[in-house]
Amino acid sequence: MKEVLDNIDLIKDKVLKFQSPDDFYMISILERRKDHPEAGANENCRMLANYYIKNLEYFDRKLGLIKEYCEHFNARAYIRPQVRSCKAINRQLLKFMADQIDNGDLAYATLTREIIASYHASRAKRLMLDLDDVKYGLVTEIYDYIKKNFVDEHRENELDDIFIVPTFHGWHIVSPGFNPNILQHYKLPKDTLKSDADTILYAVKEVQN
Repeated sequence: MKEVLDNIDLIKDKVLKFQSPDDFYMISILERRKDHPEAGANENCRMLANYYIKNLEYFDRKLGLIKEYCEHFNARAYIRPQVRSCKAINRQLLKFMADQIDNGDLAYATLTREIIASYHASRAKRLMLDLDDVKYGLVTEIYDYIKKNFVDEHRENELDDIFIVPTFHGWHIVSPGFNPNILQHYKLPKDTLKSDADTILYAVKEVQN
């Protein structure tokens, strides 16, 4: 039996906000070892495909293929909620290629994705709380506390950009940037708060009956 996690409508509503032709978002389809124990311990995940989304029309056209990949390979489609900049990426690509030539290095296979993952647009900074195996009551409490902090800082115009994304084992809270010290009293694990991290767009995994 297969379990499907579908956050497509949520992501389309909350994440995909294009303000200029320079904007794009990155979607990666990964086959994770935890979903495929038969693959052995050599790799944590295997990259199946990457998509660089520049508008909603392109996103809609690729959705069928993204879902097919996930359903066929029991894979996960991840998206980075933080918008990327085409111009910034192209500048870094040129710099990296020049450095590779100077160093005599031919390792270009993952270059584009690594640069895209590293460089984002200066606007719309996103933080993510990765809350695995946490009761939903605590998740909503933290979510409400973050929103209250935004109101206290007169950032009400950003409230709609704070949202909860379901995962297989918990939830992600995605938010515009804020001072992480406001969450100190929750005593969350150190690696809970992530900067510019992936969240799940669509995923499929095999489950035991």
